[in-house]
Amino acid sequence: MITHRDLAMIPRDAAFTLVDPLRPARTVETALLDAAGVIVWVDDAWREFCLANGGDPARAGIGRSYLALCDDAAPTDQHSAIVASAIRTALLGDLPAPAHVEVPCHAPTRSRFFDVLVSSRRDDRGAVLGATVTLSETLPA
Repeated sequence: MITHRDLAMIPRDAAFTLVDPLRPARTVETALLDAAGVIVWVDDAWREFCLANGGDPARAGIGRSYLALCDDAAPTDQHSAIVASAIRTALLGDLPAPAHVEVPCHAPTRSRFFDVLVSSRRDDRGAVLGATVTLSETLPA
């Protein structure tokens, strides 16, 4: 169960959206997963990205297994397989630092890539509650 303390620990800007401190114009989409890899919370940026790209939040939002979505895509997409592996490792609490995967997510009009960060979510005693997944578009330098 996600508590208010869990949500309060997520750094946000004045608009209540997580942003990249090195590139403030870059929005970061965030999802919290439970111990089984099911999405239990997403920020507005996650929902908005899903809708803007023709997705259905009911298929990639709260109550859906993000781990299963990655597993389903893994046979034909090595990036999804790597993200699924990172999530499993995070759920075991075995990630020494957030895992980083650059994932292609091309739009009809342009090529684009996203940084995906996966980390363990822990309670105050260090027990693993689940995982955090963030996505942010990689912008040209």
